[in-house]
Amino acid sequence: MRKIFAAAIGLILLAASAAVANDFPDLRPYTKVTDASSLTLDCTAYKGFYITVLTTNTSLTLANLQTDKGVLIEVKQASSGGPYTVSFTNTIKWQGGTTYTASTTASAKDMVRCIKDADGDILCGVIQPF
Repeated sequence: MRKIFAAAIGLILLAASAAVANDFPDLRPYTKVTDASSLTLDCTAYKGFYITVLTTNTSLTLANLQTDKGVLIEVKQASSGGPYTVSFTNTIKWQGGTTYTASTTASAKDMVRCIKDADGDILCGVIQPF
C-alpha cells in the first residue's frame, strides 16, 4: 500500500516530467531511517525513505542521487515534544521557490519528492501535511 501511495504522491508532484514519471515504478526499496541530528540518505541503495519520527532538528544530505532519478522522503513529526525542523545540506531548487519547512502539527506527515535533472539541479516539491 505504501508503494502505491508513494508513487501517487510523486506523480502529483512532478507529473509534467516524463523522465521522472517513468522512474516512479522504481521506488522500491523503501526504508525506515532512525532520526538523528544529521542523516545521509544514500539514493543508490534506496528510492524512498521514511524518517520514523522526528525527535530532534534534522539535517538531511541526499547522497548519490543520479541524473533523471528520484527519491521520496516521508517526514513525520513527533506526537509530543516538537515541532522539530528539517533542513537539507544539498543545494535544492524548491517548487514555488520557497524552501521546505516541516509541518509543525503533532504527528503530521510530509512527503518530499526530489529528482536530479539533466543540468545537475536537484528539484524538490512537497505535499503537506497528512
